Amino acid sequence: MAAHQLHRETVRWEEQGNELVAAAKKLAYKSVEFISAKSDELVLFKTNTITELKQIKSEVNVISLKCEKIANSIEQREEYSYQYNVKTIGVPQEQQTETAEQTSNLCLEIFRKIGAEVLLQDIDIAHRVPSRNPDNNNNNTIICKFVRRLARENVMAARKNANDLQPSIRIYDHLTPLLQELLYEAKRYQRMKVLSS
Repeated sequence: MAAHQLHRETVRWEEQGNELVAAAKKLAYKSVEFISAKSDELVLFKTNTITELKQIKSEVNVISLKCEKIANSIEQREEYSYQYNVKTIGVPQEQQTETAEQTSNLCLEIFRKIGAEVLLQDIDIAHRVPSRNPDNNNNNTIICKFVRRLARENVMAARKNANDLQPSIRIYDHLTPLLQELLYEAKRYQRMKVLSS
């Protein structure tokens, strides 16, 4: 009798075990389906994101090229505008504020002293530019814009004579900000090369 009862108990546990195994299998199958669905969603999201990123990259490249063209156009216009200018450094400023006419006449006097033939009609405008150096003793740089390039070339041809003036005055090409930065970097590279030799 005990054996029969043990047998029935075993069958009952086996049936319950089969039900538990079936429930576990069903749950595992649903879990795999859920994970598979989420995985498919993630794969789709990744694919869509990569496609969108490629499109954005393409659009950024187009915008970048347009910006580069605009920057080049601006630089060309600046270079064209600056080709009529000279930059004069070291000219004492007698008054706190100078009119454009006073600065133009001062430039004419300097140009005459260095041997350049320039008339007031050759100058479009001349003005002072505040120095970045606070210790410049009130000698702000003068930018002189000419009407004719020939007049500018006369000044540039005679500029070496400006060193003989008292106080010493220096006359340079007026470079665009980009060319000034390039010149600065070239001089810095040259100094570094000399120091490393």
